[in-house]
Amino acid sequence: MNYEEFLVAIKIQFPMAKIGETQSGACIWVGVDNLINSFVVQITPLEGVGVSLTNPSLAIDFSGHDEVFKDLAMAFDFIKSNFN
Repeated sequence: MNYEEFLVAIKIQFPMAKIGETQSGACIWVGVDNLINSFVVQITPLEGVGVSLTNPSLAIDFSGHDEVFKDLAMAFDFIKSNFN
């Protein structure tokens, strides 16, 4: 699964979510603000994919990933099964 396919899959899985993308150096951050669960995904080509559950109502800065994966397909499978 490439980055574009990942974004399409996220949009299909969470059609009501607000999705934001930010590039920072070599990594891309994708924030998904869903009505029930919100999460961020950090995609770093040489290091893998980190996924973290977030709570936008709490003003807590990001403190680390909940799960880390080798590729986007594995990350999407985790998101699909845990954040619906």
